[in-house]
Amino acid sequence: MGNARDDRLFRLVLDRHGAAQDHERRDSGEIEDQVLEHGRIEVETFREIVAHVENDERFDEVGDWIGMVRAAKEYFEIVDPDRLEEVREIVEAWSETWTGGDHDPDKFNEVWGR
Repeated sequence: MGNARDDRLFRLVLDRHGAAQDHERRDSGEIEDQVLEHGRIEVETFREIVAHVENDERFDEVGDWIGMVRAAKEYFEIVDPDRLEEVREIVEAWSETWTGGDHDPDKFNEVWGR
């Protein structure tokens, strides 16, 4: 997909046990620690990475999908809040590609708004 740094950062985005299980926000310090450890991912790189992630059966459980949506929002709220709307559009476009059913824009907006 990309270099090892990008792969590690994207695993961070996908590894949202907290969001997937109980939908709680991660504290900004935890995200900042990950950025310091792995480096910052830019919106352009995020767009390229997301383009390679199929929205398939791995995201059939609502908690897994919520984890993806929330992880992106929480990460970019910290590292690049001025581009958060662009990130929302990237994640919603990804959400629309779900192979297991229909995208629900109202549900997406509800989850994004948390």
